[in-house]
Amino acid sequence: MQKKWNIHDLVLFKSREDANRHDPGVVVKVEKNSIKILLNDNMIENISFNQVVQTVAKNKKFSATDKNTNSLNIGDNVKVLEGFFRGSQGSIRHMFKNIVWLVCPEHEDNLG
Repeated sequence: MQKKWNIHDLVLFKSREDANRHDPGVVVKVEKNSIKILLNDNMIENISFNQVVQTVAKNKKFSATDKNTNSLNIGDNVKVLEGFFRGSQGSIRHMFKNIVWLVCPEHEDNLG
């Protein structure tokens, strides 16, 4: 039986390196027998349905701070100041622990 996930869902899945660890990722494609997950390092991992542990509910009350102690909330527009995507701007789609996923219209790969 195929389970239902939607594009842009934040999910936890069983890590390939450590069976006791659950890694977060965002669904970017649902296929017949698997889903493609965008990891926090911008890599895509193809995982089977039975590797998904749960879908993480979006909590709009969740907030965090950046390294300059600016408050971050889901839906906020931000600019990336460091790293590979430096200079990119986008809206915060998901937050999980110390990881933030953005939707950046300027980046067409991985659905923005």
